Amino acid sequence: MPPPNPDHDGIELAIARVRGGDREAFRVVITACEGPLRALVAAILPNLSTVDDVVQKTLVIAFYRLDQYQAGTSFMAWIATIARYQALNERRRWLAERSFKQRFSAEHQLTQALYHGDDPGTFGSEPLA
Repeated sequence: MPPPNPDHDGIELAIARVRGGDREAFRVVITACEGPLRALVAAILPNLSTVDDVVQKTLVIAFYRLDQYQAGTSFMAWIATIARYQALNERRRWLAERSFKQRFSAEHQLTQALYHGDDPGTFGSEPLA
């Protein structure tokens, strides 16, 4: 039998208090989980400026889904799974946005190269030789 983990025990007690109606007890969960969640999310995201948002969203989701957590299991594993999926969704969104911006930039550069600053209305008006 593994030795008791004070963080795990503290989280379990806080969760029991939250389930009993003490919403402020979730601060214990936030304090215990925020650092490890930041590290996990930062390892997944290509843009570190969104780490705080993803961690905050994870904590909000965990709070509202607390009834789905099975007491006695690993809360950190449970919330880390939520954080991982949130980070992967944010990564997909970021990559899609970046891809769109790259495509748009390439099309813009092509348009600029074709026109070389000429008035687009003048194309096709040259006489055929």
